[in-house]
Amino acid sequence: MTKNVLVPEGYKKTELGVIPEEWKVVKLEDCCNKITDGSHYSPKSVEKSDYKIATIANINNNEFDLKSCKNISIDEYEKLVKNGCKPNIGDVLFSKDGTVGLCLVYKQEASLVLLSSIAIIPPKKETLNSDFCAHMLKSDLILNDIIGRKTGTAIRRVVLRDLKTVKVPLPSLPEQQKIASVLSKVDEQIEQTEQIIEKTEILKKGLMQKLLTKGIGHTKFKKTELGEIPEEWDIVKLSKIFKNGPQNGLYKHKSHYGKGHKIVELKDLYKSDFYLDTSDLSLIDLTDKEKLTYELFENDVLINRVSKQIEGVAKVLLAKNIKNIIVFESNMMRASLKESLIIPEFFLHYTSSDFYRLQVNNFAKTGNQSSISQGDLNNIKIFITTIEEQQKIAFILSKVDSHIQDNQRYLHKLQELKKGLMQDLLTGKVRVCV
Repeated sequence: MTKNVLVPEGYKKTELGVIPEEWKVVKLEDCCNKITDGSHYSPKSVEKSDYKIATIANINNNEFDLKSCKNISIDEYEKLVKNGCKPNIGDVLFSKDGTVGLCLVYKQEASLVLLSSIAIIPPKKETLNSDFCAHMLKSDLILNDIIGRKTGTAIRRVVLRDLKTVKVPLPSLPEQQKIASVLSKVDEQIEQTEQIIEKTEILKKGLMQKLLTKGIGHTKFKKTELGEIPEEWDIVKLSKIFKNGPQNGLYKHKSHYGKGHKIVELKDLYKSDFYLDTSDLSLIDLTDKEKLTYELFENDVLINRVSKQIEGVAKVLLAKNIKNIIVFESNMMRASLKESLIIPEFFLHYTSSDFYRLQVNNFAKTGNQSSISQGDLNNIKIFITTIEEQQKIAFILSKVDSHIQDNQRYLHKLQELKKGLMQDLLTGKVRVCV
């Protein structure tokens, strides 16, 4: 692994790569007390109890959601405590069955035992810092090794004997504590940003519900098949607001790909929430007729025809800043809007609402994959108000979206920072002052 690698002064080659000379490489079990896992049987649930049993599914934001955990009797609880299935404060918990790699330091005071999908790793306090251990187990260097040890067919898992023998780097305890402190501070910023995004998305959903049912400044309302809306508003089918389309895209054999003009593929519809990202599209060789038939224009909307999951069907993106010839593939449809009736931004916001999604779910065909036809898309209904009111509604919702996107970009930067810090700090490439 480290053959022909230049070793700087003060470092040494090991099976984990180049690390500081004073660091050790040890088996995980050598720096921990007895590594165990949870119960290998699922005790019977009871209706009400203060005693809980948890699995991977109950982990949320680095702790257990106790309300979602199964209630068990005190007898079963005490039995499983004796069998070593209860974590103690400071133990590192690691998911080893199915989803491998969820990891947290246990800090809850609760009458809680675990199922066998979670390993209980109690660090020796004089040797291994719990937070450092958790960060280390989540690092690419160690986690990839653990995942490579998965066995089984129906449910792939890492058995305890293999987890115990994983080799890990071991700095001095003060250096571990300092490394963990740096990484934990970044984690706190990541968690705070995620919470801001979550709260803003909840705010947007409430605003959307209000603006798309009450509008702005209306006092009189009427009942419709989509619910109560302002008296001045109308409900029309999408066919009434489409100037052209919906039209299915181009199908060509993969041998035509690799040169020519840009083409939007299904994967490209999931790169953003609203606007088509044209920066990294595949190329395809086109005839003049294909260019004429499938070329995208400014403010065209692309609608996903098929998806493995119904939630992905009829996702909409808007084509903006189209400067060169771009075409679209057959797994999607293209439509242009009658902009005298509806502005593109209002249409985008409507298609991210529950009003739109519920209709899509009713029309979509399900099976090995979900799909929606041109005819069914045309029959979906939409609210129509004045262009002026559409602009006001779209402006308000777009401001909220902009705030969400700013925080998502900041979150991505923090995650990249964390990834780089883990690579540097957990290998000793960058040293901390202790």
